Amino acid sequence: MKKVLGMTVLGSIIATASASIVSCSVGISLDKILNRRNSNTKVLRELTNYSLANLNSATNNTSNDADIIANLQDILLTVNRHDHYEGALAEYWDHNKDKDYWKFRIRKNAYWTRIENGKQVKGPQITGLDVFNTFRYVLNKNNLALTTEHFLTNFKHVHELMEFIDTLSDPNNKEFYDARFNKDLPGDLRTNELKSSYWIDRAILAFNITPEDSKKAKELALDASISTKELVKKSFENGKIVNNGKSSVEKDKNEDGLDSNIFDVGFYLSKRISYFESVISYLAFAPIPEIALQYASDKDQKSSIYAGTAYGKPLGKKSGYNGLWYSGAYVIEDYFPGSNLNLTKNEFYYNKDKVYIEKINYSYVNKADAATRRFLFETGDVSSTKINANDLAGWKKYVGSEDSPVFEGTNILKQKPTTTWAFGFNFHTKGTQIYDKIELDNEGNLKENSKKRPRTAKEDSILNRALALKSLRIMARYVLNRSLYAKFHSEARDGNDRPTSTQLRNTFTSQYVSTYNDENYKVVDKESGQKVADYADFLAKDYYDITKYDDNNPKSKNASSTPVSSRPRRSADSSSSTSISQADEKSWSDWIIEVLKAKNLHNESKIKKWANRFGKVKDAKNPNSNKKVSVYNEGNDAYLENDLLAFTAFLKEDQLQQVNGKNGSFDLKRDANKVEFKNETLAKQFAELIGVYDTGIDSKKDIKKQDSLLTNLYKKINLLKQQVKEDLEKIAGIKDFKKPITIPFLLNPTGADDFKIKIAQFFGSFNYLVRKFGKDDIDSPFVFDIDKPIDFSNYLKDIRAGKYGLAAFGWAPDYDDPTNYLATLKYGGVYEHIQSWTKVFDKSNLESTNTNGQQRKDIKLDLKVNDTSVDKDVLNKAYEDLKNIIQYFTNELTYVDENEADIYQRYTKLAKLENFYTLASAVIIPTHTHQADTLPSISYVDEFSKPTWPTGAHAKRYVGVKMFDKIVTRKQYEKQKAEYEREKQDGYKPLNPMKFDEKTGKNVYFDNFKGKWREQWKEEYLKKNKK
Repeated sequence: MKKVLGMTVLGSIIATASASIVSCSVGISLDKILNRRNSNTKVLRELTNYSLANLNSATNNTSNDADIIANLQDILLTVNRHDHYEGALAEYWDHNKDKDYWKFRIRKNAYWTRIENGKQVKGPQITGLDVFNTFRYVLNKNNLALTTEHFLTNFKHVHELMEFIDTLSDPNNKEFYDARFNKDLPGDLRTNELKSSYWIDRAILAFNITPEDSKKAKELALDASISTKELVKKSFENGKIVNNGKSSVEKDKNEDGLDSNIFDVGFYLSKRISYFESVISYLAFAPIPEIALQYASDKDQKSSIYAGTAYGKPLGKKSGYNGLWYSGAYVIEDYFPGSNLNLTKNEFYYNKDKVYIEKINYSYVNKADAATRRFLFETGDVSSTKINANDLAGWKKYVGSEDSPVFEGTNILKQKPTTTWAFGFNFHTKGTQIYDKIELDNEGNLKENSKKRPRTAKEDSILNRALALKSLRIMARYVLNRSLYAKFHSEARDGNDRPTSTQLRNTFTSQYVSTYNDENYKVVDKESGQKVADYADFLAKDYYDITKYDDNNPKSKNASSTPVSSRPRRSADSSSSTSISQADEKSWSDWIIEVLKAKNLHNESKIKKWANRFGKVKDAKNPNSNKKVSVYNEGNDAYLENDLLAFTAFLKEDQLQQVNGKNGSFDLKRDANKVEFKNETLAKQFAELIGVYDTGIDSKKDIKKQDSLLTNLYKKINLLKQQVKEDLEKIAGIKDFKKPITIPFLLNPTGADDFKIKIAQFFGSFNYLVRKFGKDDIDSPFVFDIDKPIDFSNYLKDIRAGKYGLAAFGWAPDYDDPTNYLATLKYGGVYEHIQSWTKVFDKSNLESTNTNGQQRKDIKLDLKVNDTSVDKDVLNKAYEDLKNIIQYFTNELTYVDENEADIYQRYTKLAKLENFYTLASAVIIPTHTHQADTLPSISYVDEFSKPTWPTGAHAKRYVGVKMFDKIVTRKQYEKQKAEYEREKQDGYKPLNPMKFDEKTGKNVYFDNFKGKWREQWKEEYLKKNKK
């Protein structure tokens, strides 16, 4: 899984271009750029503004390093430019009938490449053992891998294995502890690490053999009469988690019927995974050489200086990239941090004939803005540039309109932007900065009228208890105009006609990642002619099923749904059962409208007005289109002033309810008739205003300059403020309202100036709308503040220390399932460092829980916060709702992920769960994507030779990519596009070889490949091995 870093900018501007960049580029005419020749089509010139943190594919999960590593290390499977899986290091693969045991056949002509004395040297053959090494390396906790989540969520017995390792190294565990497994002992840190890692590695190997017997596994690990090499052989042959793929027991038999002995590595999964091809093609599963695991010497091995955490360190030639073993298309030729990184073609790569670009030269820049790359393209320092919508000058010069770009060399690429950004609340802030006197200026920004000081422990407690309140988070989302923030990335594309950012997102899980063949129109609209539903369609349907309504939102007899997108894509099978309960099919809007009806607060005409703005709506992203869409669609705002969402702030309970007494189990099936209000008077007053919107507002103008027209909006905000104040007192135990609580947003100081302006407008607009405009001003119980560390070093320090109340974070997916996104948000997930769940709650196992007769792996959370400023009862009450939300979300996500293989049911249940977390509970607030689904490009690169698959690092691999000696014109681009489309129908030569012919010494490729690799490979194999 890849965390996406914010606007980090390290390194320095290219020395040769920095001084003259503006003066040179301004004078270059469009004709000169169009006709300029690329002197060497075998050298790609690229930019990066990140210094490498780590070159180790097994431990690294940052997207920036992954972009480089994807060209240095190969993976078992890859996706080609036509979105089809091909064998990469694995020439063939299969699974058993249940799809919980997958096996792979490794190419016989794949070899490691080492660097010795500055030259490439052919290393040993890459085998299944090298993939087994990856399993051993990642799960050895001393190696500090950031990729363990893939193994935890997908592989059988891994959760128990990691607990086993913890018990061995925990001095408090009297039964299993042995000091040999503990690195935290007196002495040299590196020595202790390697000693401990040696024994932990053996424990992993032993547990792989006997996962059902921890005591026996410990005895086997500590049996010094068996060398590590002998234990590796035994574990790989008999493994219950990873093995040599040759298991032929009935349950493990191949679905294709081929002899199991042709395979080289096999994986036992904790669940049936139809999308495992996308999982195993993630960089974390690239092979790792044996030297990285030679922690200590024994009778059959010598220790290695590269073992453990030393493997893959980028700095220093000998200990860094020259100590790395390469399995990919390129090796590092030179690396000078802050200056340049040069890759050169791997002479021993099994598919080197398809490596057309022989060198990739990365230069470092210290500015992350879009204009820098454009300028450097104009000066000839990079091979391509994309014109981003926040580069207003570049957009005007090269694009103008995407329908008809002003520059002949500008081509509009279709892409699948899957990186989603969101705001996350930190529920365990500590020592954030605060003003003693809190005042707002005319724009809603906090006045810098005094020096900030750190919050006291008591003030920390107040902030954290306030953030735990759902009503506060819902009010924040209701008033925050996310487009003010997102327009930094979309302003030029939006133009003056779109006040809502075209890159606004309402969901955390992106479209383009998971799709479903909807042959029976369970999700998509039958009249649309589309038979593919995106997971985003499931999310939209769960929020407000637009097919139940006509275009102006009266009830319709239609019962299908309109898809968010209509692009063709490889999709999951539709031959699934539909045993979804009526409660699961009911949308969130259905339920909240039932609440209004139960309370006699439902007004049909007002709900229709609400639905015309927040149900089935005119598409804000495509204002010239007459087609009505779901407000959940990208480029529409489902949150700003959404009255039905805000109404939930007044509910004592939402859909979440306890089941089976009080053992900690929950569901989302609360009877709408049993819902109660916290304050009936406030709730009824707000209900009267649902769907009542102010008129005469010009959405293209600053809302602050039209406040005299905001009569109804101010009424609603005032009611929300009153409810939040009441909740602060009655639920959070906060009684002092002399000054508002300030929620600090930590601003990266290295971001572009325009981005900082957008952030100030974004939070300033909120603060302005919630003030009272009277004597002494401010009336809201909370406002937002922007903390501005003096430099990037202090910014990182504050992030690590949790010195923020709200933070922005992004996620790029690694495999084709919604859980890839959702697992980051659960208790103990990747974004624990943002939301601090493990600092707020302790975890234990929840006993005796089952669903449909299946034992669940539920957890129980208890408050961990040790706050002496308030009574324990106050703390428990303040955090009760938040605890229930995260406990239910974590448990239900685990259960659905491990037990629901039916795609329709899986996506339906995950959509309901995601909407509960983001929409109903506002634990995070999805915001935008940095990229649009179209991107203007000017390039010497053949864009149709590049893969575009949105998950993993496939799109960053340069195998098969070609370059031209001149910029591709629009006419040439359209010709290439037509040829690309013909290949889809007629077939094409795949990127990777089917096999290596030992007689001729050449690779053999499929003819007329149409995407069915396994089917064609099996056919060829059976022909050759016909008896």
